[in-house]
Amino acid sequence: MNLQKKVDSLVFKSNNESIETIICMSYMDNYDIAYSDVISFFSKEEIKYFENIKYDKRIKSYLLGRYASKNAVGKLLNINKLDEITIENGILGQPVVYEKSGSGVQVSISHCNNIGISIAYPPLTSIGIDIEKIDSEKYDLLYKVITDTERMLIEQHDIRDRHWMLTLMWTAREALAKCIKTGFTVPLDFFSIKDVFEKNQIHYGCFLNFTQYQFMCFEQKGYLISVVYPKKTELLHGGEKSLKLKEAKV
Repeated sequence: MNLQKKVDSLVFKSNNESIETIICMSYMDNYDIAYSDVISFFSKEEIKYFENIKYDKRIKSYLLGRYASKNAVGKLLNINKLDEITIENGILGQPVVYEKSGSGVQVSISHCNNIGISIAYPPLTSIGIDIEKIDSEKYDLLYKVITDTERMLIEQHDIRDRHWMLTLMWTAREALAKCIKTGFTVPLDFFSIKDVFEKNQIHYGCFLNFTQYQFMCFEQKGYLISVVYPKKTELLHGGEKSLKLKEAKV
């Protein structure tokens, strides 16, 4: 099958309790994929939805997102048959997971170009993920929707790094919107970033209004991936290596 994946475990700690999550990146070299490959991992409900999608861009994003999220859920719950997992859209467009055990596991999904990414996590926490391509041509457009505080953070960097920082801010905002399951249904200024710092080649930061959350951001071959998670939670030692997703040929 043309769809490929890379799966890693991220373990967080909260109140001395370990929280295992699974992050999965899916990707395709080209758009050519056999229908038999699709129905091998889609549930009956997903096949019906898929057959009614009209536009190629949406078909691709649905394939990548569902393949990544179902592999993440399957790995977390030890489910080998992906067609036993159904991921539907909730009232606000958020992904909702259905599987036989009724574990309550949740996922966050993002996609960009030929890449999909998802993180599966237990219901006792809340996590959001987003991926964006670093594209200097989008600089002016994105610069218009950030706050003065965020502009000051960007201007502290060299000119050549400013579009990188702007992409970081956009992915962190998107990941937060997915984490709290609202999407951008509220003013964008609500998602304003307060601070950003770097540690071990990963950028971390916090938000001005949503002080209960923090984010991490890392680069993967021209793309930035942001993960938002509760501030009272920390990524256990060794997580930086998992975040690099070194085997993914994106």
